[in-house]
Amino acid sequence: GILLDGQRVVVGNEGVHIHDTNERLGEKVRRKHLDLAIEFGWHIVNANQPREKVFNDMLTILRENKIVGFI
Repeated sequence: GILLDGQRVVVGNEGVHIHDTNERLGEKVRRKHLDLAIEFGWHIVNANQPREKVFNDMLTILRENKIVGFI
């Protein structure tokens, strides 16, 4: 698995969802996802990088792990 992780981005925040308005909850959820990634051996990609870098990091993971049917 791959976890796209990063600090919250407030652009597009509608302010109507609990995860938009409760930063503490958002950080708790992020921490839980990181814990799961560690527990299950997922790759973690920094999602706060430019999109091309995120894409290339994911592509590298897919190539290095010889994902079936992926070029």
